[in-house]
Amino acid sequence: MAVIGLNKGPWACTGRTVSIGKSVVSWLLGAVMALPSSVFAYSPQDLATLSASGQCPGCDLRDASLAGWQLAGAGLSGADLRGADLSESILARADLSGADLRGARMQGASMYRIDLSGANLEGQQIPGARLSHANLERANLGLASLPGTNLDAANLKEANLGGTDLSGAILKNARLAGANLAGANLANADLRLLDLSEVVSLEQADLSGVKGRKLRLQGVNLSGARLASAELEKADFSRARLEGSDFTGADMPGVRMEGADLRRAVFERAIMRGVRMRDAQLDGARFAGAALSGNFVGMDFSGFDLTGTSFGGANLKDARFVGAGLERADFSKANLYGADFSGADLNHASFERANLATAVFEGAQLEGASFDDARGLELPPR
Repeated sequence: MAVIGLNKGPWACTGRTVSIGKSVVSWLLGAVMALPSSVFAYSPQDLATLSASGQCPGCDLRDASLAGWQLAGAGLSGADLRGADLSESILARADLSGADLRGARMQGASMYRIDLSGANLEGQQIPGARLSHANLERANLGLASLPGTNLDAANLKEANLGGTDLSGAILKNARLAGANLAGANLANADLRLLDLSEVVSLEQADLSGVKGRKLRLQGVNLSGARLASAELEKADFSRARLEGSDFTGADMPGVRMEGADLRRAVFERAIMRGVRMRDAQLDGARFAGAALSGNFVGMDFSGFDLTGTSFGGANLKDARFVGAGLERADFSKANLYGADFSGADLNHASFERANLATAVFEGAQLEGASFDDARGLELPPR
């Protein structure tokens, strides 16, 4: 008896295998191979080889109909599968390394532990794909659409993911060293505990709403990236390039940003408790409505728009706020020893129970400002 994966004709078995006599198999394959090759985009001989043995490396299977075929463990390395229909097929542990899958239909295919290393999947559309533990090292997934895909523990080293839609994807435990994610859509993806510190780029990537607890992005290029409403507890952006990035409304407790380039970054309404930003570049950054606490000793916020920002309990010793917009800002219980507010707009700001020893307010606007129980207060004569 022989086992094949037909899904059309009298032995239709969508998603199942079927056993038939050897004489029928021989007759069927002979009939297919007798047809002129011009009838098919694929090679009938190659299709027959795959059907009979499950092994066909380097085969020409362009536009072949393999929907529902049982191809678990199949050997198709280097195969040309452009335009092939692999929907609902079983490809678990199959070897498609180096295969060309552009335009192939793969919706609903089971691909647990599949080997797609070096494969060309450019522009592929597989929403909700099951690719946990898959090998996609050096694969080309540029501009592919993979929303909601399960890539748990997948190997994506040196993969091209530029412009790829991975929104809502699960990437926990995935390996991405050397991967290019410039312009990728990772909105609402699960990136918890993920190490992205060795990716080539995340420039202009969309990470809004991601689950990124303890996400590691040290030194990565995230220029122009969108991280609005992201959950980033204890994420590490040390030395990262974040110029022009958007953290609006992000939840960022304990985030590290030491030495990061934060020029023109937007942190409006972000929750930034315990954020560390020592030696960060902040020129043109916007913090309006943000809640900042932690250690900001010697930080220079001069000229910043900090309207409505909360610095409650923060250590701002020797910080500079020269000419800053601080209307309705909250400095309650903050350490402002030696801080410089020269020329700042502090109308209706709150300094309740703050340490203001040696702080400078020369030329500052203080209408409606509150200094209840502040210590060391020395306001200039008005």
